Amino acid sequence: MAGFQRYMFINFLLPLKVLKLLNTIFCQYFQKMYLEFNKKILIVTRLTDLYKPYLFFRGVFDDKNMEKLRIAARQGGIEDDFFYFDPKMIDWEDYLTNIHFPGTVKYLFK
Repeated sequence: MAGFQRYMFINFLLPLKVLKLLNTIFCQYFQKMYLEFNKKILIVTRLTDLYKPYLFFRGVFDDKNMEKLRIAARQGGIEDDFFYFDPKMIDWEDYLTNIHFPGTVKYLFK
């Protein structure tokens, strides 16, 4: 996280501070550009704060108990459709790009 913050400071926050200074010197000529860049940086900062606990979480999840339930259901004669949940069938890339991230942007930033 420290590396990311350093990267953000050098590549985005420092130029934003220079733009703010130029904006002040040139009588708010760059105001629209400054506000636009500032808003984008605030959104990225908010997203990193929001996802930080999930990115650095060291937990491990497994589906052993769910698999035991599915095996017991098959042996008991219950159809697979009754407990239709197989985490291997989830297309995580599609879920994150088309559902999770757009929903996050929609409900957190609008």
